[in-house]
This record gives sequence, structure tokens and C-alpha cells, in this order.
Amino acid sequence: MTIIAATRKIAPLVRAARRRWTARAWTTRTPLPAKLALAGVLAAVVILGVRLIVPTPPAPGPGLAEIAAYDLEGVRAGGPVDAVFVDSVGTGLRDIADTARRKRLFLRLMLPLILRENRHILEDRKRVWRSPTARIGDLYAHYGVREGDVATLGRRVDAVPPSLALAQAAIESGWGASRFVDEANNFFGQHTYDDAVGGLLPAGGDGSFKVRHFHTIAESVRSYLHNLNTHRAYAALRRARAAGRRDDLMMPAGLALARHLTSYSERREDYVRAIEEVIRTNRLDDFDAARLAIP
Repeated sequence: MTIIAATRKIAPLVRAARRRWTARAWTTRTPLPAKLALAGVLAAVVILGVRLIVPTPPAPGPGLAEIAAYDLEGVRAGGPVDAVFVDSVGTGLRDIADTARRKRLFLRLMLPLILRENRHILEDRKRVWRSPTARIGDLYAHYGVREGDVATLGRRVDAVPPSLALAQAAIESGWGASRFVDEANNFFGQHTYDDAVGGLLPAGGDGSFKVRHFHTIAESVRSYLHNLNTHRAYAALRRARAAGRRDDLMMPAGLALARHLTSYSERREDYVRAIEEVIRTNRLDDFDAARLAIP
């Protein structure tokens, strides 16, 4: 037998003996603290691996209990609105039998969301007027305006008075008691005729349209504002809003614009009168100057 062949035959025996010696050495010579430390490291690795494979579900967002904290009367007097944004309420409002309490929660729920979406729009508005010739092609496309038509874009990229949005949401959702709030986060009665868009069939309808489904309440608010800012049926509202602006900070009150919403409902003038009545009865115009309690 050659030396090379003998080496190849002996090598596995040597490796096995080394493994046995290492195991005995670990068992007999390694201090207990070192063993425990290594065991802890191995456990941490296993736990981390499990978390990577099965992610921890996100913590639930705020709900009606969190929005009950801020004082509406303080907001009416000029105080800030708490920046608490609720994604969904389910039957939370519908289950409240006390109408006055449900209205208060409804206003606390919707006002921060409306103010936040309006603020996003006003940030885009600053882009339009700060540099009309700059690259704002995304805004032209988003608002359905021919590129370069700054005047039309300026009329469309603008906020909606909170009193008007609150009144319409209250009417369309029954102050949050509608099943479309519970099942679709839809506070403004928005419809879709597109089979590819998710929605709910209204009871007693002819099946020609669905009430749109939204993943969050904020998405519903955003869609409502975009509808008023882009649909041709509300061109008169946009012209009145632009004409009534005294400067880039002040806009007409909701009552002044409500009469331009006859096309929002088949009730036409009766619908406008209902909006005006909700605004007056609930003093919603107090919220037209409201601001969020964040920079």
C-alpha cells in the first residue's frame, strides 16, 4: 500500500476521532456561562428567523375612543384639531343610539381627515403658483387639465371648505350610520359604473352602478375632493370658489358654495337646501378656519 493510499484510508478515522474529542472537550472543559451564552445566541437566531418568516402583524390604528379626546368647542373657538386619523370605524357610529353623541364623534372623526387631505391639495396648489412654468406635468395629468393651461389647473387644485365636506358626509352617510360606512368606508355616496372597481350594490337598485368601496376613510375623502375638483358638473363651484378667494389663504365659506351642488344628487335644489340646513343647524361654518395641531 502506498503512503497516499494509507493516508486516504486513515483520514476519516482521524476526523471522526477529532469530532468525538471536540464534543467531549465542549462537554467537560467549556465553562457553564459560555455554554449558556452560546445557547442564548442560538435561540435569538431561531426567534429572528421565525419573525422573518412570519412577520408580526401591525398594531391596530386609532379608533373612536382616541378621537373622543379633543374638544369641539375649543376648535370652534380657534383651537387646533387633534391629528388623529382613523382608518375605519365599522359599525362604531351606527351602534351609537344617542344621536347627539354620534354627531359629535362623527365630526371629530371626519374633521382631521378632511383637513389633512385639504392640506395636501394646498401644498400642490403652491407648486402651481410658485412656478407655473416648472415641471408640474403630474398635476396636469392628475387633474385632467391640458398641459400649460395654468388658469384651469389653478381653479381645480384647491381645497374644499370643511363645512361643506362635513355636511355632505353627514347627509350621504346618515352621520356615519350607513351600511356603506361599515362595509365600504364610503362617507360621500360615491358611485362607480366600472365592473373592475370594487363596490356594493345598493338595496333596491337596478344594478347599473355600485357604491364604491374604499380601503380607508381617508381614501373616501380624497376621492370626494378630487371629484369636486375635476368633474365637469362642478365647474360652477370651482369658478365661484376662485372668484370668492380674497387671497391664497382665504376661500369662500361652505354656505356660499353649496348652491353649486345641484348635480350631486337627484334631489337637486332640495339637496342644496339640505346641505345649507345641516351647516346652519350644526354650526359647521365654525370649522372652515380649523387647523390641524401639527406643523
